[in-house]
Amino acid sequence: GVIHRDLKPANVKVTPEGQVKILDFGLAKAFEGDTSVTEMSQSPTLTQEMTRAGMILGTAAYMSPEQAKGKPVDKRADIFAFGALLYELLTGKRAFEGETITETLAKILEGEPTWDRFPKDAPPTVRVFLKRCLEKDPRSRLRDIGDMGLAMAGKFEVPSPDTTTPPPSRSWQRIVPWALAGIAIVIAAFSILSRGPVLPNQDTAQFSIPANGDLPLREATLIALSPDGQQLVYVAVSEDGDQLFLRSINALQAVPIPGTDGARGPFFSPDGQWVGFTASDHSLKKISLGGGPPINLCDCIVGESSVWGPDGTIVAVDRFAGGLIVVPSTGGDPEPLTTIEEEAQHHSEPTFLPNGKAVLFTIFRGSLDTAQLAAVILETGEIRLLGDGFYPRYAPTGHLIYGRTGGVLWAVPFDENRLEITGDPVAVLQDVRMEGGSSMQFAFADNGSMAYIPGSVDAINRTLVWVDREGLEETINVPPLAYTEVRISPEGTRIALVFRGPESLEDIWVYDLVRETHGQLTFEGRMELYPLWTPDGERVIYLALDPQDPLTLFWKLGEGSGQVNRLAEVKPNAALFTPWSIAPDGQTLTYFELNPETGWDIGSLSLEGEPRKQILLATRFAEVQPQISRDGNWLAYVSNESGQYEVYVSPFPDVESGKWRVSNGGGRQPVWSPDGRELFYQDGGSLLTVSVEVTPAFSVGNPRPLFSGPYRHLGNFFTGHTYDIAPDGEKFLMIRNSGMASNHINVVLNWFEELKRLVPTDR
Repeated sequence: GVIHRDLKPANVKVTPEGQVKILDFGLAKAFEGDTSVTEMSQSPTLTQEMTRAGMILGTAAYMSPEQAKGKPVDKRADIFAFGALLYELLTGKRAFEGETITETLAKILEGEPTWDRFPKDAPPTVRVFLKRCLEKDPRSRLRDIGDMGLAMAGKFEVPSPDTTTPPPSRSWQRIVPWALAGIAIVIAAFSILSRGPVLPNQDTAQFSIPANGDLPLREATLIALSPDGQQLVYVAVSEDGDQLFLRSINALQAVPIPGTDGARGPFFSPDGQWVGFTASDHSLKKISLGGGPPINLCDCIVGESSVWGPDGTIVAVDRFAGGLIVVPSTGGDPEPLTTIEEEAQHHSEPTFLPNGKAVLFTIFRGSLDTAQLAAVILETGEIRLLGDGFYPRYAPTGHLIYGRTGGVLWAVPFDENRLEITGDPVAVLQDVRMEGGSSMQFAFADNGSMAYIPGSVDAINRTLVWVDREGLEETINVPPLAYTEVRISPEGTRIALVFRGPESLEDIWVYDLVRETHGQLTFEGRMELYPLWTPDGERVIYLALDPQDPLTLFWKLGEGSGQVNRLAEVKPNAALFTPWSIAPDGQTLTYFELNPETGWDIGSLSLEGEPRKQILLATRFAEVQPQISRDGNWLAYVSNESGQYEVYVSPFPDVESGKWRVSNGGGRQPVWSPDGRELFYQDGGSLLTVSVEVTPAFSVGNPRPLFSGPYRHLGNFFTGHTYDIAPDGEKFLMIRNSGMASNHINVVLNWFEELKRLVPTDR
């Protein structure tokens, strides 16, 4: 019951093991009328209209005459395309060939293949049946592709026009098994797809999908499967930045989803037509897979895991209150679903039960060992504790799937109506990537398909390199680790490093460039982030996150000796306050934070005497990453007031007295040159420079790219500095993505059968 409509060489692959695979079922690309196509076998699919009369669908060189005329098609169109493919395999030439798409279509409508190219030693039966495949009139065409398989196997006797024709050569004998395998896989694929959902009692099958770039290191959900299991959405970091990618399970490649730069936590609508996500500014958005810009759903700041329920509502995490909120999927004001009863607690990773009566979620208290599975009853708001674990997901097989430390997925029989665990837990999948904060990188669909990111974040390898203005690299002698932030000391001899280690905790280390040694600076068993050198190079100021002491600035001597010193308590909620730069006189620290009323604002913190916070810039737009110039008179920062994130400069500290836009087309992470006459910034994996003049008046030049490469850069703007400039102003310290344990996604078909085998239920 399935018609491919776009069979061509690019959609037929042979694995190293000799298995033939047919790809891109039902996938059509929009025709670009002005595009010049010289290679007809790679010419575009002409329209994405699938069945309407009057619309053309297919690839020119392999299109049936009825397709070329825009008429309705049936399986005989695929038989014609098969004939064109087999002709090309046997002759080395295309059956219908022209210099343009128009000429090729004319050949299909009026011309005939050159039959004298056909191998002389091929069985006559194959030639006869191949001609039947390529009949112009579908009524005269071969009715069933299975007949072609029988013909190639010698099941039909056709008198030979030349009784002296020698027997088939070994070359033909080598081709027959391949062609039969191709026919078999086509028939099998059509048979499977025409059945709809995968039926029980079938074997599981697993394959791997390479990501379009790196799968980022982030405390967030990165993958989602559509309810029917046919589409996969994931977050990847490419040279153009990080964004959402969409891949059909049957497609050869993924495609980026425009307008999702910096997105995290993707989730599908119940009908699979929309994808919701958390934007880089922590707003909740949705976007149609049919096209169009993203739509903002509420004036709320959400976490990076949400779910779209069957009743048309979305349950998300309130980043301020820490509980769960309910947002209409059409947009509107959020309503609270759960409230926090204890300090340093938050709720996360919600998911609806199929009956729509309750939502499963995680109660997180800062440690994975103390995380608990819970359910909230939507009608009453009652919360029931279910057991230890995190990231709960309900499978329609009657199982509760959840995570525990070590990257292991567990399953236990679960009664969704009584909200009760009814059996013993069993480990069902090892080596699932787990992020700090309890996110497990897996998803499954109603048809039993499952996708997960394998490996541990500890195995992510990045290296540190110097890159000059011409893009030439020099490797720094540090071990490859999951580096996330770098800051060079004022004298240029030391680097403060942040990398994620065991238990997904981030620590600060200091590397001595002269002695080529490194030592750990922080040991407190918590997350330490955003290191900043004081102007004299003696101290490192950093932010610490502790479940019992949520958000505090500390300082410690850069040489590593001495005690940890408390500087200031800044805010009770982590990840919403980000220290960014220190003024040359060492008396002021700039930061940005998330305000419930105004969004992302820029402020300053006095470092002399009693610490005092002061808001410098608060508008209806997001203002972030405030970098003070080397003379202390200017502030470079990032704002989205133009509709995308761009770099601006204002006087400091009177930032509201004027501003100049520096970047053009997007920019983040501004860094001043040591002499103050240049400003550098990142746009994706590229580093750009802009000349700056401050006398007699402030002026900027045009942005100029310096180099680009596989260097760490951010879609979210609050994850820390990913590059820095040396004191000589001639080379840059970059984090190079040299290898990751998880740059691919594993897909398991019919995983529910394996689940039921491992953990039997009464269903």
